[in-house]
Formats: sequence, C-alpha cells, structure tokens
Amino acid sequence: ILSPAPPPSPIRSLGYRAAMIRLRDETASTSYSPPLQLPSASRREDRPETEASMSKEAWARATDASDLVDGEVISLRTTVLGQISEIRELQAADRSRQTVISELL
Repeated sequence: ILSPAPPPSPIRSLGYRAAMIRLRDETASTSYSPPLQLPSASRREDRPETEASMSKEAWARATDASDLVDGEVISLRTTVLGQISEIRELQAADRSRQTVISELL
C-alpha cells in the first residue's frame, strides 16, 4: 500500500535552489558573525612610510655590504700585486745565483 504524497510545503514548491537560498538567509539572520574590521586610516597611511623606511634600510645594508666587498677586492688586488712584484724579484735573484753557480762550475 502506497502512502499518499505529502502535502506541498513552501520549501518544496520553491525548488532546491530557492530552498537553499531561503535556508541560508534564515541561518544568516539567526547566527552572529562579527563585522569585517578594516584597517584604520592611520595604519593605511603608516604602511607606505614603513615600507619606505624598510626599503631605505635594506638599500643602506646592501650599499654597506657592497662597499665592504669592494674594499676586500681592492685589498686582495693590492696583496696580489705585491706578491707578483716579490716573485719577480725572487726570480731575478735566482737567475743571478744560477749565473754565478754556472760560472763557478
């Protein structure tokens, strides 16, 4: 034995999509959600200044690091040039000793 169809309800007659919209609206009206908090105007105004300050600090650190590296390169170049000069002097002294030794033999 089949039972008779249930009486039409307002939700069923609206269709699935409409029922979900209605259910969502009813739920939203009974539940509380805190309002979205936007950043204050003063914070928004400070942000570019903070970013600019951070950018300046990063630029200063990068410049300092670059200057330090440049100084090290110059120092190493000076050391290498000094060693090249010393090597040439030692080679000249070695040649003169070789000449003296060959003359003695």
